Amino acid sequence: MVNLAKNPEFVRHVRAEMRAPRMLLSGGLALLICFLMQQGHSQWVAAVYPTNRPDPLPVAQTLYFWILCVIAVTLPLWCLSSCLQAIAAERQMKTYDFVRTTRLTALELLLGYIFGTPIMAYYTVGLAAVVAFCAGLKEHVPVSAMLVTYLMLLVLAIFTSLLGLLISLVVEKPRAAGLLFVLLFFCWPMGALAVAAGKSPFPGISALGVITGLLPFYGTHDPSLPSSAPFFGIQVPLILVSLFLYVTLGAWIVMALLNNLKKEREEIRLFTNRQALAFSVYMNVLLVGFFDTTAVRARFLFEEAVGVFLALNLMAFYVTGLVTLTSAERLKSWYREYKAGRQGYLSNNGLPWPWIFIAGFIAYDGFAAITLLASNSRSPNIGFGTAAFATLLLLVFAIRDILFLQWCMLTRMKNPVSKGVGLLFLYYIAVVLLSSVFGRHDYGGKVPAGLAIFTPAAVFNQGKIQGDAVFGLVLQSLVILVLLVLINERLASRPKAMAAAAASS
Repeated sequence: MVNLAKNPEFVRHVRAEMRAPRMLLSGGLALLICFLMQQGHSQWVAAVYPTNRPDPLPVAQTLYFWILCVIAVTLPLWCLSSCLQAIAAERQMKTYDFVRTTRLTALELLLGYIFGTPIMAYYTVGLAAVVAFCAGLKEHVPVSAMLVTYLMLLVLAIFTSLLGLLISLVVEKPRAAGLLFVLLFFCWPMGALAVAAGKSPFPGISALGVITGLLPFYGTHDPSLPSSAPFFGIQVPLILVSLFLYVTLGAWIVMALLNNLKKEREEIRLFTNRQALAFSVYMNVLLVGFFDTTAVRARFLFEEAVGVFLALNLMAFYVTGLVTLTSAERLKSWYREYKAGRQGYLSNNGLPWPWIFIAGFIAYDGFAAITLLASNSRSPNIGFGTAAFATLLLLVFAIRDILFLQWCMLTRMKNPVSKGVGLLFLYYIAVVLLSSVFGRHDYGGKVPAGLAIFTPAAVFNQGKIQGDAVFGLVLQSLVILVLLVLINERLASRPKAMAAAAASS
């Protein structure tokens, strides 16, 4: 077991953050806020129950719940904000090289950052948590419910710290980290709530929103919200699914951090190619395990399940492509070795598209699995040929976009990945706008031609193959060939220049 108290990186952050004046100010503000909330709560209860106050109060009306809401928002976001600035700020101040070149292992650095950087958040929120716990005891809130809630808050805080540290590792400036913090502040809760509210055929994904799984511990139950989720046919309490999801997703982030904390920014590569494929397997196993066949028979069309499955696998394709992007230096080195016959095409330093294609086979296997599971449902099934076409169409667009980013990395563009992603974003926005302005509006349930040709939107057209989508598949395949030719020319230009220089000398 790693002794955190003797970890030099953790001690460094503790000494920098936990100074007496700062501790007194932060702790005093936390206790003052709790006191003001207690006064406001007392007045509110007296106004709502002027004569007969129920004992105990409903959980949502207790002071414990009021303080808990503030804690649940403050702790994860404070941890995320602190870790988002950690490495990016040190890199800007030119001190990160001193940190990563020490004799500390990557694990020791990781533990020091994760628990040391947000130490003031743990201290300040911890004082409020003690006040909330005492209020909960006085208001007869179940102790087991409070302990489980605090455990999940700790897990969520560690997860957001890991996520923030990963982003801080790959961004160049803290200002970019601050922008990502704002995006995550709005997108993460909204995304989790949207999945939970949508009651998708994969109810286990809703466990990313922890609140639903905690409700049974407080004796409250909303019939419209699930209290458990199927995992390969076995009903598992939603709180255990939440814990499993955050622990496993956190493990992937830990793997990426351990691989890269001691490397220079130019050498950072979150996963190896095989690890990226393992992540694709992980996602598909989760989706197959979470697939609710009874829900498909009772409430959903199978096409809705297919839409969710394809959307999440499209994300997996892009993750696989992004983590297998190769720096210009490594790619040129691989190209020379490949031409000399000393390395194969499936190399960690080669082009990313073969690995995305292999991820497509993994996605198709998952597609076939949920098709077989839903074979007895009342909804019309999608044939394996249609499934193969849908997977291939998503693959073509993912490979096209990733190859465009790889080409950007071979140019003299600064921050090529960020700018390439921005250009792709503008491309998709332009296609959507032009299709809405110039496209036909009486298309009888079909995806507009512009979207079907220039985006993968036709995949989500209720499992039906559309003629425009076939044309789009052919057109985007030609674009991929053009990008491969351009990348090959970039790679071949440097050896020719070196040979010409050697001949002239």
